Amino acid sequence: MRQPRADTTGTPRAMTSPLSNKLRQLALGLTLWAMLGPAGMAQAAASPKDAEQDNTVRVYKKVAPTTVFITSANLGGNQIAGQMIAGATNAIGSGLLLDEQGLILTNAHVVEGATKISVTLYEGARLPAEIVGSDPITDLALLRVALPPGRHATAALGNSDQIEVGQKVLAIGHPFGLGYALTTGVISGFGSTPETATLIQDRVIQTSAAINPGNSGGPLVDTEGRVIGINAALLAGAQNIGFAIPINAAKSVMAELRTQGRVIRPWLGITGNPLRRHHQSVHAAAVQGIAGGRRRHRQPRRKDRPEGRRADRRRQRRPMDLGRGHPRRGERVRGQIARAIRHRVQKSEGWANDRPEDQA
Repeated sequence: MRQPRADTTGTPRAMTSPLSNKLRQLALGLTLWAMLGPAGMAQAAASPKDAEQDNTVRVYKKVAPTTVFITSANLGGNQIAGQMIAGATNAIGSGLLLDEQGLILTNAHVVEGATKISVTLYEGARLPAEIVGSDPITDLALLRVALPPGRHATAALGNSDQIEVGQKVLAIGHPFGLGYALTTGVISGFGSTPETATLIQDRVIQTSAAINPGNSGGPLVDTEGRVIGINAALLAGAQNIGFAIPINAAKSVMAELRTQGRVIRPWLGITGNPLRRHHQSVHAAAVQGIAGGRRRHRQPRRKDRPEGRRADRRRQRRPMDLGRGHPRRGERVRGQIARAIRHRVQKSEGWANDRPEDQA
């Protein structure tokens, strides 16, 4: 029987046929799949979930060292029904370490009326703190502690103007004083806090991340660990509804608290009533030189009320008297001034960047 002729390399030609090469590659592939395939496929299937979980752990490890635990006490007691009730009252909350000089941001209601404040750092050091400034309207306060020697992690502030509904967020704090805790959720929306909340803002962050007593003043962060809000309030009796102060609103407040200890806001000095249609007709007639005040006008229905306010009362030494053309009693005002009166001047976000003596 004739043997297959070998080539110059000594390998039989039958062993180098295309069929033999395919069989050899298939056998090698089956061997590798048997050794590595199941584990590799399981790893690939779990990688998106594991990546999200790993990122959550990473963010917690990054932000937790910048978060502090705050306890405050009013050693003089509280005044109830006009009588002073003896005994100390305590409050707990969280805070955010802003710099290595010991500046801490928290909620004003955490330290309101406190005669003694203690701050516990992430590594366990407990330090006395003093109030640098407080603003009850935005529910923000600045504290200062003398940090021990060494390096200390400080918070990275983000941009709350760039966040969106549905974005994942993480809240870190000390719920009920039980220690560091992390909760996750999403941004549920933006809007006003309920009337029962201490925070008064025209635009706050609503989140599904659990916020409990003790979380107040702690950070609300994005998936990169950047602070986008300060946890401030929860809706009593509801689940997964919490509120946070946008960090951009906090930045301007912090600047004034650091330099002045308080926030100076513009005061218009007048109040107003909704302008009825017959008032509008009277004013229009007066401008045209007609004795509008002597004409009788039909009393309109409530749904016919036009946009606008009527200057009703002015206080003594009111700011409007300092400028020219200030409104007299009964005079019509429109535009930003009318909107500011309607939304309470001192608490309206539209006036947050204005300063006393600015012209409206």
